[in-house]
Amino acid sequence: MSPVQARLVPAARGWRWLAEGWRMFRASPVMWLMLVTSYWMLMTLVSIVPFVGVLAALTLVLTTWAVTRRTFSAEIPSPSGQSRRAA
Repeated sequence: MSPVQARLVPAARGWRWLAEGWRMFRASPVMWLMLVTSYWMLMTLVSIVPFVGVLAALTLVLTTWAVTRRTFSAEIPSPSGQSRRAA
């Protein structure tokens, strides 16, 4: 396994990253607020259970990542797992 390498990017990339995040939030603020609120509540609940909580937390992190990726790729996620392209 190779060591982790840091990727050097220009400082302006940080501002672009924040602008992209804000644009994603503005496109669907209710979805993002629901996602963050449910993530916080579920993480609080799973942290109570010692060993199962770690696996549940990992699942929540990966699910949040997947929803974010789909949103960034202009797909609208839904609870049923079916996605549709944004118009």
